[in-house]
Amino acid sequence: MKHDPKLLLELVRDRVLNPHRILGKNVIWVAGRVLDADSVVMLYREGPGGPVIGQRYVLTEFASMFDPELTTDDLAEIIFTNEITDPGGPGESLNVDWADGLVPDPTAVTWWT
Repeated sequence: MKHDPKLLLELVRDRVLNPHRILGKNVIWVAGRVLDADSVVMLYREGPGGPVIGQRYVLTEFASMFDPELTTDDLAEIIFTNEITDPGGPGESLNVDWADGLVPDPTAVTWWT
């Protein structure tokens, strides 16, 4: 199934911003964008003073790890529940331009890949 990167980004953002969700209540949405027809980048913080955390998803690669019948909404829930609210492991600095224009200092983003 082909997944719409713009829709995926909106669905994940809406989950993070939803004040009625208990899971991820300390997560703060920073920014996100569609990078190309098959990938997105999402930036958020774990708490108001936390560092900016970034994640990039290539949708065909990410979706291939799951049931091919999963909808874009299903993928958004997986990303929110399993990746954003519990990223697991330390992030790393990457020499990439994915956060350019989204935050004042893109080099300060910690990436979970």
